[in-house]
Amino acid sequence: MQPINPFEQLLQIWKVDKLEESTEINKKLKPKSAPMRRYGTGPSFYFVLNASKKVLEFCSQGIEELLGYTVEEAQETGGGFIVDLVHPLDVTEVNRQSQLASSFYYSQKISDRKKITFNFYTRVCRKDNKTVYIQNQLVPLQLNKEGMPLVLLFIWTDVSHISPNQEVLATALHTQSNEFWILSPSDDTFYSSQIFSNREREILKMVSQGLTSRDISSALKLSYHTVRTHRRNMLAKIHKRSTAELVQFANRHGII
Repeated sequence: MQPINPFEQLLQIWKVDKLEESTEINKKLKPKSAPMRRYGTGPSFYFVLNASKKVLEFCSQGIEELLGYTVEEAQETGGGFIVDLVHPLDVTEVNRQSQLASSFYYSQKISDRKKITFNFYTRVCRKDNKTVYIQNQLVPLQLNKEGMPLVLLFIWTDVSHISPNQEVLATALHTQSNEFWILSPSDDTFYSSQIFSNREREILKMVSQGLTSRDISSALKLSYHTVRTHRRNMLAKIHKRSTAELVQFANRHGII
Protein backbone atom coordinates (compact mmCIF):
# COMPACT_ATOMS: atom_id res chain seq x y z
CA MET A 1 0.00 0.00 0.00
CA GLN A 2 1.38 3.40 -0.99
CA PRO A 3 1.73 5.90 1.87
CA ILE A 4 -0.89 8.64 1.80
CA ASN A 5 0.50 12.09 1.01
CA PRO A 6 0.12 14.87 3.60
CA PHE A 7 -2.44 16.84 1.57
CA GLU A 8 -4.69 13.80 1.16
CA GLN A 9 -4.32 13.19 4.89
CA LEU A 10 -5.46 16.76 5.60
CA LEU A 11 -8.51 16.27 3.38
CA GLN A 12 -9.32 13.10 5.29
CA ILE A 13 -9.06 14.93 8.61
CA TRP A 14 -11.65 17.45 7.39
CA LYS A 15 -13.71 14.65 5.75
CA VAL A 16 -13.69 16.35 2.36
CA ASP A 17 -12.10 13.27 0.78
CA LYS A 18 -15.62 11.79 0.90
CA LEU A 19 -17.16 14.60 -1.14
CA GLU A 20 -18.43 14.00 -4.62
CA GLU A 21 -17.11 16.53 -7.10
CA SER A 22 -19.03 19.74 -6.72
CA THR A 23 -20.83 21.07 -9.75
CA GLU A 24 -22.50 23.96 -7.92
CA ILE A 25 -19.55 26.17 -7.06
CA ASN A 26 -20.70 29.76 -6.88
CA LYS A 27 -19.12 31.55 -9.84
CA LYS A 28 -19.14 34.81 -7.89
CA LEU A 29 -16.53 33.51 -5.44
CA LYS A 30 -13.63 35.28 -7.09
CA PRO A 31 -12.27 37.46 -4.29
CA LYS A 32 -10.75 40.82 -4.98
CA SER A 33 -9.70 42.98 -2.06
CA ALA A 34 -12.69 42.59 0.27
CA PRO A 35 -11.55 39.38 2.00
CA MET A 36 -8.19 40.94 2.72
CA ARG A 37 -9.76 44.06 4.18
CA ARG A 38 -11.97 41.95 6.38
CA TYR A 39 -9.56 39.28 7.56
CA GLY A 40 -5.97 40.31 6.81
CA THR A 41 -3.84 42.70 8.86
CA GLY A 42 -0.29 42.36 7.50
CA PRO A 43 1.72 41.15 4.48
CA SER A 44 -0.66 38.51 3.17
CA PHE A 45 -1.96 36.48 0.31
CA TYR A 46 -5.16 34.55 -0.03
CA PHE A 47 -6.51 31.68 -2.06
CA VAL A 48 -9.74 29.76 -2.61
CA LEU A 49 -9.55 25.98 -2.44
CA ASN A 50 -12.23 23.88 -4.12
CA ALA A 51 -11.97 20.92 -1.76
CA SER A 52 -14.14 18.59 -3.81
CA LYS A 53 -12.07 19.08 -6.96
CA LYS A 54 -8.77 19.57 -5.09
CA VAL A 55 -7.91 22.64 -7.15
CA LEU A 56 -7.22 26.28 -6.39
CA GLU A 57 -10.04 28.40 -7.77
CA PHE A 58 -8.01 31.55 -7.12
CA CYS A 59 -4.68 32.63 -5.64
CA SER A 60 -3.57 36.23 -5.09
CA GLN A 61 -0.25 37.65 -6.27
CA GLY A 62 0.89 38.30 -2.69
CA ILE A 63 2.16 34.74 -2.48
CA GLU A 64 5.41 35.77 -4.21
CA GLU A 65 6.21 38.42 -1.62
CA LEU A 66 5.35 36.20 1.33
CA LEU A 67 6.63 32.80 0.19
CA GLY A 68 8.67 33.37 -2.96
CA TYR A 69 6.43 31.11 -5.09
CA THR A 70 4.43 32.18 -8.13
CA VAL A 71 0.68 31.79 -8.43
CA GLU A 72 1.27 29.19 -11.14
CA GLU A 73 3.53 27.13 -8.86
CA ALA A 74 0.88 27.18 -6.14
CA GLN A 75 -1.87 26.16 -8.56
CA GLU A 76 0.19 23.23 -9.82
CA THR A 77 0.08 21.70 -6.33
CA GLY A 78 -3.72 21.72 -6.29
CA GLY A 79 -3.53 23.14 -2.79
CA GLY A 80 -0.90 20.69 -1.60
CA PHE A 81 1.46 23.50 -0.63
CA ILE A 82 -0.82 24.11 2.37
CA VAL A 83 0.89 21.22 4.12
CA ASP A 84 4.07 20.86 2.07
CA LEU A 85 5.45 24.17 3.33
CA VAL A 86 4.82 23.57 7.05
CA HIS A 87 8.11 23.58 8.96
CA PRO A 88 9.24 19.96 9.56
CA LEU A 89 9.40 20.53 13.32
CA ASP A 90 5.77 21.72 13.36
CA VAL A 91 4.18 19.05 11.14
CA THR A 92 3.16 16.65 13.92
CA GLU A 93 1.60 19.38 16.06
CA VAL A 94 -0.15 20.98 13.07
CA ASN A 95 -1.71 17.62 12.15
CA ARG A 96 -2.79 17.05 15.74
CA GLN A 97 -4.40 20.47 16.02
CA SER A 98 -6.07 20.07 12.62
CA GLN A 99 -7.65 16.84 13.84
CA LEU A 100 -8.90 18.55 17.01
CA ALA A 101 -10.21 21.50 15.00
CA SER A 102 -12.07 19.17 12.64
CA SER A 103 -13.67 17.32 15.57
CA PHE A 104 -14.72 20.64 17.09
CA TYR A 105 -16.10 21.88 13.75
CA TYR A 106 -18.23 18.79 13.17
CA SER A 107 -19.55 18.95 16.73
CA GLN A 108 -21.29 22.24 15.85
CA LYS A 109 -24.76 22.56 14.36
CA ILE A 110 -24.75 22.51 10.56
CA SER A 111 -26.39 25.94 10.56
CA ASP A 112 -23.42 27.34 12.53
CA ARG A 113 -20.57 25.79 10.57
CA LYS A 114 -20.39 28.40 7.80
CA LYS A 115 -20.16 31.07 10.50
CA ILE A 116 -17.10 29.52 12.17
CA THR A 117 -13.61 30.55 11.09
CA PHE A 118 -10.33 29.10 12.32
CA ASN A 119 -6.95 30.68 12.94
CA PHE A 120 -3.92 28.40 12.86
CA TYR A 121 -0.44 29.66 13.69
CA THR A 122 2.67 27.84 12.54
CA ARG A 123 6.03 28.19 10.86
CA VAL A 124 6.32 27.65 7.11
CA CYS A 125 9.31 27.48 4.80
CA ARG A 126 9.72 29.95 1.95
CA LYS A 127 11.13 28.98 -1.42
CA ASP A 128 14.49 30.40 -0.32
CA ASN A 129 14.34 28.15 2.79
CA LYS A 130 13.83 31.06 5.17
CA THR A 131 11.24 30.48 7.89
CA VAL A 132 8.14 32.64 8.32
CA TYR A 133 5.62 32.46 11.17
CA ILE A 134 2.13 32.79 9.72
CA GLN A 135 -1.46 33.14 10.73
CA ASN A 136 -3.48 30.78 8.53
CA GLN A 137 -7.12 31.89 8.53
CA LEU A 138 -9.57 29.29 7.27
CA VAL A 139 -13.01 30.54 6.23
CA PRO A 140 -15.71 28.19 4.87
CA LEU A 141 -17.38 29.77 1.84
CA GLN A 142 -19.66 26.95 0.70
CA LEU A 143 -20.91 23.82 2.43
CA ASN A 144 -22.95 20.89 1.15
CA LYS A 145 -26.25 19.87 2.77
CA GLU A 146 -24.42 17.76 5.34
CA GLY A 147 -22.37 20.75 6.43
CA MET A 148 -19.12 19.55 4.87
CA PRO A 149 -16.91 22.27 3.32
CA LEU A 150 -16.91 22.45 -0.47
CA VAL A 151 -15.04 25.73 -0.90
CA LEU A 152 -12.64 27.31 1.58
CA LEU A 153 -10.98 30.69 1.72
CA PHE A 154 -7.48 30.76 3.24
CA ILE A 155 -5.58 33.91 4.21
CA TRP A 156 -1.91 33.56 5.12
CA THR A 157 -0.40 36.50 6.96
CA ASP A 158 3.16 36.98 8.16
CA VAL A 159 2.88 37.56 11.92
CA SER A 160 6.54 36.91 12.79
CA HIS A 161 6.86 40.45 14.15
CA ILE A 162 4.12 40.05 16.78
CA SER A 163 4.97 36.58 18.05
CA PRO A 164 8.58 35.91 19.03
CA ASN A 165 7.67 32.53 20.58
CA GLN A 166 6.27 31.19 17.28
CA GLU A 167 4.12 28.50 18.90
CA VAL A 168 1.75 26.24 16.98
CA LEU A 169 -1.69 27.51 18.01
CA ALA A 170 -5.33 27.18 16.99
CA THR A 171 -8.38 29.33 17.71
CA ALA A 172 -11.93 29.55 16.37
CA LEU A 173 -14.43 32.38 16.05
CA HIS A 174 -18.19 32.44 15.45
CA THR A 175 -18.47 35.43 13.13
CA GLN A 176 -22.10 36.18 14.01
CA SER A 177 -22.14 35.81 17.80
CA ASN A 178 -18.44 36.69 18.23
CA GLU A 179 -18.04 33.68 20.52
CA PHE A 180 -14.36 32.82 20.63
CA TRP A 181 -12.65 29.52 21.39
CA ILE A 182 -9.01 28.75 22.19
CA LEU A 183 -7.48 25.30 21.88
CA SER A 184 -6.05 24.41 25.27
CA PRO A 185 -2.65 22.69 25.04
CA SER A 186 -3.23 21.01 28.39
CA ASP A 187 -6.29 18.90 27.55
CA ASP A 188 -6.82 19.27 23.77
CA THR A 189 -10.18 21.02 24.15
CA PHE A 190 -11.55 24.14 22.46
CA TYR A 191 -12.74 26.33 25.30
CA SER A 192 -15.30 29.07 24.76
CA SER A 193 -13.54 32.20 25.82
CA GLN A 194 -15.49 35.41 25.64
CA ILE A 195 -12.61 36.68 27.66
CA PHE A 196 -13.21 40.38 27.49
CA SER A 197 -16.37 42.42 27.85
CA ASN A 198 -17.44 44.81 25.08
CA ARG A 199 -16.03 47.72 27.09
CA GLU A 200 -12.74 45.92 27.65
CA ARG A 201 -12.42 45.15 23.92
CA GLU A 202 -13.15 48.80 23.15
CA ILE A 203 -10.40 49.91 25.51
CA LEU A 204 -8.03 47.23 24.25
CA LYS A 205 -8.47 48.37 20.66
CA MET A 206 -7.60 51.92 21.67
CA VAL A 207 -4.58 50.70 23.64
CA SER A 208 -3.39 48.82 20.53
CA GLN A 209 -3.62 52.10 18.60
CA GLY A 210 -1.17 53.72 21.02
CA LEU A 211 -3.62 55.71 23.16
CA THR A 212 -2.76 56.23 26.82
CA SER A 213 -5.17 55.58 29.68
CA ARG A 214 -5.78 59.33 29.97
CA ASP A 215 -6.52 59.55 26.22
CA ILE A 216 -9.00 56.67 26.53
CA SER A 217 -10.54 58.17 29.65
CA SER A 218 -11.24 61.39 27.79
CA ALA A 219 -12.52 59.71 24.61
CA LEU A 220 -14.90 57.33 26.39
CA LYS A 221 -15.86 59.75 29.17
CA LEU A 222 -14.70 57.33 31.83
CA SER A 223 -12.60 58.06 34.87
CA TYR A 224 -8.89 57.42 34.63
CA HIS A 225 -9.22 54.97 37.52
CA THR A 226 -11.92 52.98 35.64
CA VAL A 227 -9.75 52.65 32.53
CA ARG A 228 -6.78 51.50 34.60
CA THR A 229 -8.98 48.94 36.36
CA HIS A 230 -10.20 47.54 33.03
CA ARG A 231 -6.61 47.20 31.84
CA ARG A 232 -5.52 45.43 35.04
CA ASN A 233 -8.51 43.08 34.80
CA MET A 234 -7.66 42.14 31.20
CA LEU A 235 -4.08 41.32 32.16
CA ALA A 236 -5.29 39.19 35.05
CA LYS A 237 -7.74 37.25 32.83
CA ILE A 238 -5.01 36.05 30.48
CA HIS A 239 -2.23 35.85 33.08
CA LYS A 240 -0.02 38.45 31.39
CA ARG A 241 2.04 41.22 32.95
CA SER A 242 2.55 43.86 30.27
CA THR A 243 0.53 45.86 27.78
CA ALA A 244 2.72 44.53 24.96
CA GLU A 245 1.80 40.95 25.89
CA LEU A 246 -1.87 41.89 26.12
CA VAL A 247 -1.94 43.48 22.66
CA GLN A 248 0.07 40.60 21.21
CA PHE A 249 -2.43 38.10 22.66
CA ALA A 250 -5.38 40.08 21.24
CA ASN A 251 -3.83 40.31 17.78
CA ARG A 252 -2.85 36.64 17.75
CA HIS A 253 -6.35 35.47 18.65
CA GLY A 254 -8.32 37.88 16.50
CA ILE A 255 -9.89 39.72 19.44
CA ILE A 256 -9.14 43.16 17.98
